[in-house]
Amino acid sequence: MDVILGFQEVDEVVKKRFKEPLKGDFEETKRQCKENKKLDCKARMLLHQCVSATIFQKVSKAGTTKEIWDILQEGYDNTGKVKKIKLQSLQ
Repeated sequence: MDVILGFQEVDEVVKKRFKEPLKGDFEETKRQCKENKKLDCKARMLLHQCVSATIFQKVSKAGTTKEIWDILQEGYDNTGKVKKIKLQSLQ
């Protein structure tokens, strides 16, 4: 997954949460926030395309790519622990 996000140049947006511009911010800051929002939408679209239907139900309600990424990290980290426990019980 990291490879796809890196190739599309949205990996930074996925791992860091971007901030919304405040009313008193300069135009440059607003332009940068607009660009970050566009990259966030692109990254969300890529993540939605890469997951199965059951996982999509979990991540579809997330508002940002960072939230989706955290849900995926948490879900797949737990499966590794479950596999390890099952292997230990089989031994």
